[in-house]
Amino acid sequence: MVDSYEEKVRKFREQQAAKPKPALHVVGPAGAVKPERTLADAVQSGMAHLAKGPPVNPVLTGFRDFDLRITPLEPKQLTILGADQGSGKSTAALQITLRAAAKGHSVVYLNLEMPEESLGIRTVANYAQVPTGRVFRGEAGQDEWTRITNAAKEIWGPSHRIALGNRSDHAEAGAAARFCAQARETAAKRGEPLALIVVDHALMLSMPGNHRDVDSAGKARADWLKNLAEANNCHVLALLHITRAAATQGSMPSLNQLASSAWFARHADNVWILHTPRGPDHTFTGAPTKLACQKGRYGDTPVVELEYRCGVLWPWTLYDTDDGGGRRL
Repeated sequence: MVDSYEEKVRKFREQQAAKPKPALHVVGPAGAVKPERTLADAVQSGMAHLAKGPPVNPVLTGFRDFDLRITPLEPKQLTILGADQGSGKSTAALQITLRAAAKGHSVVYLNLEMPEESLGIRTVANYAQVPTGRVFRGEAGQDEWTRITNAAKEIWGPSHRIALGNRSDHAEAGAAARFCAQARETAAKRGEPLALIVVDHALMLSMPGNHRDVDSAGKARADWLKNLAEANNCHVLALLHITRAAATQGSMPSLNQLASSAWFARHADNVWILHTPRGPDHTFTGAPTKLACQKGRYGDTPVVELEYRCGVLWPWTLYDTDDGGGRRL
């Protein structure tokens, strides 16, 4: 005899009821409820912050025209710097890092892309305005070596304030977070609170857990970066590629063309795009590089032109001085 529809439903429910129930995942007792906050509290906090006046030693990029139109890189905030591969993301990040260190700030630079010696050579050669290709091939002349030696001496002091992570030990998110916390404690002992963490670059971070898709992994990384800024009470500057389609379009990319997902743009307090124009064959045209703030926490979205010369973006200043030769304008 064939069971009726009602009988089949009854048997199915009995079978489901007989199955063992999975144990509930207990996460522990709930913490104490925090006191209720109101908008009045936020207004009071804001007014107290304004009463302090502008920061005495603000963290700025060193790109003068850009700095005049943006707010300083404040603690607990996240800035995303997006660009096409080879357009100068790491160059700009290194310049910002050196600038912050030269102004007395402690910095963490998570170098997740290149060997340490390559980063060191590139940093010194760029600051000396000697093409890195000539240095690596052993083609640099005596005058160029003199400039490299002088450049190394000039940035030697600031470089001691930059704690350097690497892709072997710090590409995993947990290890990177522990390294930053250790660097923060070391900086505090020197009397120099950690001011800036640079992640070069965000997609190289290995996140724990199984992520179903690119969007899920992007959200996890964006959450982690934002939490990193909060936990260390400093600013986080994270580098990110733009999409391949955006890289080949020739015009200035938009913030919704950041690689991986839109979570980075959503979580970031600021989104900067560095754009070096390319031709139809994907080679650089020689046109000025543009640095655009496409999202600003306080609404400012300036666009400035920079010149890419021997591995450095100009105009840029390190020590707030002008030696007359145009190197630090």
